[in-house]
Amino acid sequence: MNKIKLKHIIQIISLVAIVIFFLPTFVVSCSGESMKLSAMRLTIGVRSDGYTMVSPQLVCSCLIIIPVLLLLVWLIKFKLDHSTKNIITLVFSAVDVGMWCAVAAGVKHEAGQYYFQSRVTFWFVLNLILLFIALFLAICMNMKKLSGETSLTELFGIISNTAPNTNAVDAGPWNCTNCGTMMKGQANFCYKCGAPKPIIEVKPAARMCPNCGCQIEEGAGFCMNCGMKLM
Repeated sequence: MNKIKLKHIIQIISLVAIVIFFLPTFVVSCSGESMKLSAMRLTIGVRSDGYTMVSPQLVCSCLIIIPVLLLLVWLIKFKLDHSTKNIITLVFSAVDVGMWCAVAAGVKHEAGQYYFQSRVTFWFVLNLILLFIALFLAICMNMKKLSGETSLTELFGIISNTAPNTNAVDAGPWNCTNCGTMMKGQANFCYKCGAPKPIIEVKPAARMCPNCGCQIEEGAGFCMNCGMKLM
């Protein structure tokens, strides 16, 4: 999982979005007959029995152009810094989500005018879920919470450690208490035996008398050395 990074997830989502462009994402039915429509069919138009039922919707071509461009941004080594890539990912993901929702609303509206029923397919739902994931990752990257180089292992570590653990060993190297292997500071488990990182209990600092400097017992109201009243 260390080799799989967020940029690979975005590339996979882009590839899936490209494939789904050609798969049936809408079903229009009437009187027991149904017609499956893909974004590709909507782009070139729908004809049946020599009649044009849906004129070419060239705007639907953006549903494949956007994921192709997004894939190229993260696949080809352009001279773009990470901030620019993050902004492009955010804009492209948001536009793609908006366009798919607009197309679904348009299909439903047009079908309703002719008293047809319309519904979306599994592919539409899957595509929308993946696009929302890409949008969420893009937002996190633009907020500097994540980066395209963040691995899945690091991502799950961030999710499981949203609150800092004040009792854990610091980021320095540590020795496995089970097999003695030297581990890197960011490792939470030993890679040889799987033993967890040791936990150190952090004790509160001892109270000292402001008058004589003697250590004060817990719960004491007076210093046992000089008798000074304590706050």
